[in-house]
Amino acid sequence: MENSNKALDAMKTERYELSTKATTLQAEVSSRDNQINEKNKTLQHMQTEHQELLNGAEGERKQVEELTERAKELEEEFQRQRFVIMEGIEEKGEAIRQLCFSLEHYRNQESSSFGNLS
Repeated sequence: MENSNKALDAMKTERYELSTKATTLQAEVSSRDNQINEKNKTLQHMQTEHQELLNGAEGERKQVEELTERAKELEEEFQRQRFVIMEGIEEKGEAIRQLCFSLEHYRNQESSSFGNLS
């Protein structure tokens, strides 16, 4: 019977140790589950932030395209206006030449009219 009691005590001790070990393992599993949940939350947050950054980058890319197109349009408009201004300058130059010619012609006629009177 003494052997039976020793065996029973040994089994109780082993059972207690196993129960303690099981409790420790359950606590570790619970702790790791919490860590996994936190990492999943962090990952989800990072994925959301990544998507927002991608969307923002796409918006910026579109804005750059629009601004580039607008700059091209403004350059073309500038060239058109420059051409119109240059034509206007040429026309005014021609008008000034014609006025000078008319003025010279008028002066010549006036000189000859005064010359005939003397």
